[in-house]
Amino acid sequence: MARRRTDNAPKDTPTINRNEFIEAINRVRPGISSGALVEQADLLMMDGERLYGFNDEISVSYPFKTGQQCGVFVEELFKLLQKIGEDEIELSNATKDKKNQLIITAGNTTAGFYTVPDVPIPDIGLDEVIHWIELPKDFCEAIEFCLPSAATDPKKGILNCLKVEKQAVISCNNYQATVRDLSTEIAIDLIVPRTAAKDLSEYNPVEVAANDSWIHFKNDEGVTFSCRTMTGEWPNVMGLFEIDEYKKIILPKNLKAVLKKAEIMTDKDNKTVVLEFGKDHLVCKAETEKVGWIEERLDIDNS
Repeated sequence: MARRRTDNAPKDTPTINRNEFIEAINRVRPGISSGALVEQADLLMMDGERLYGFNDEISVSYPFKTGQQCGVFVEELFKLLQKIGEDEIELSNATKDKKNQLIITAGNTTAGFYTVPDVPIPDIGLDEVIHWIELPKDFCEAIEFCLPSAATDPKKGILNCLKVEKQAVISCNNYQATVRDLSTEIAIDLIVPRTAAKDLSEYNPVEVAANDSWIHFKNDEGVTFSCRTMTGEWPNVMGLFEIDEYKKIILPKNLKAVLKKAEIMTDKDNKTVVLEFGKDHLVCKAETEKVGWIEERLDIDNS
């Protein structure tokens, strides 16, 4: 069967590896989201040398040569790439019925994706970065450790973020607070939204830079992961951990399993488990008005 070629498509176009293209798109997908208010949000953008995803809260750019400068709707493109059987594909551009198109050719299959005209790649200050700051080696580990204590309710404002200051990562949601020390001090304070922080470890960032609106993370592969930051007064969470006198208690090894059982008897929106400490024991309790309650006693070493 002869390959169908769209009007004005060049006869010779460079080939790219389909699986590598899929992986590159996956890398920028955190910056792409359908239904967002900005026009770039559900587009995969290309400048010939890099791929971009931008949804006004997160922006990701990945070095990948396509030779094309355009924006296309990512979901349909991604689904087609997954269905194509060939390892190599060709990308080209064409105009048909006065519509600009990105043409994908693979074996006997040819598809055209209408490109969105005049959609600029947003300027978020990356070109203005002069100095990148090295991140501690355990930065992502500390971020992941503190994530469960970050708020998920937009009404709680800045508590939906994690704070990075000096040699610690901090999170608090008004019910619980977490502090994780870093191996080395970082020469910049950061307020990282939880929605961005949850994806950071996928990129293994090694450097960071920031301006008043955006934080930029960069890894060894040349990927940049950027997120909007927030302004506001962070509560004195560190004060909660300043204890003049304390007594060390060795917690039972099976406490985690007991807490998981107790969680079953908590409300969906308020997963509160009560720990009552006695002289040589603790009691783990939870109760939900609709379902019931649970209580378990554990021995502890309080000597």
